[in-house]
This record gives sequence, structure tokens and C-alpha cells, in this order.
Amino acid sequence: MNIGGDIRRQAYVPKENADPAAYVVVTLIVGTADDRPLLSDPIYSTEDLRTALQRLGSISPNYLLVYELLWSPQDATDSLSRDQLLTAYPNLTQI
Repeated sequence: MNIGGDIRRQAYVPKENADPAAYVVVTLIVGTADDRPLLSDPIYSTEDLRTALQRLGSISPNYLLVYELLWSPQDATDSLSRDQLLTAYPNLTQI
């Protein structure tokens, strides 16, 4: 996990017969010149996600102030197990 620039790593020892680690959490933060939310509806499906990404992709460069793409875990060779995902992100909606 990366918290305030402090990267925390912990050894993961999978349980016998456990599902393989296969999850990555991606967070996209977008700031624009408007103070209204870009997305008003929650994302519950792949179609909702596709619609939201198309909306974000239509933002003109003059209107876009900042964006940041974050993912966890940050190591390119690492991923989260289902248990780790649910523990670290209990309120996450899986799609």
C-alpha cells in the first residue's frame, strides 16, 4: 500500500488451497475547471464503468486541471488475493 508516499509491504503467505492472488485496485482521480461532480451515478457494472470512462475521456484538455492514476499493490509483479482485497477495501463494489 502507498499511504502519503510511504510504501508499505507485507509478506503474503497463501493458505493451502486458497484462491490465487488475482486482484488489482485502480483509482482514478480527476480534477476539472468545474465545481460540479463529473459523475453523479454510482458504478455497479461494467456498462456503468464504460459509460463513466467515456464521459471522462470526453473532457477537453483545456477543462482538465489534474488527473492521477493509482493502483494497489504498486509492484508490477504483485496482486491481491480475494481475502486481502476484502480486508483492505471492505466498501469496494466489485464489477
